[in-house]
Amino acid sequence: MENKKSIFDKLRPLLLSTVVAILSVFIMVEAVLIAFLIYIWYADPANNTSNHIEEGIIALIILTLLTYVMKVRFSKLVEKK
Repeated sequence: MENKKSIFDKLRPLLLSTVVAILSVFIMVEAVLIAFLIYIWYADPANNTSNHIEEGIIALIILTLLTYVMKVRFSKLVEKK
């Protein structure tokens, strides 16, 4: 019984570290998408009102901030053990 408990205790930090790594990748992808949308926004100012790039940039920035907050919370859980 003691062996099974120690296996699961070692599994939790591994899973939390995997979640933190996946969230880090998401943050990098979101940053690249934000940069690309800003480039499109500045490259063609005539179409800014018709293609809703501003709303997309704002939504992606909010999503990036929420992803960062989740990453910080999971990182704190990894550091506890």
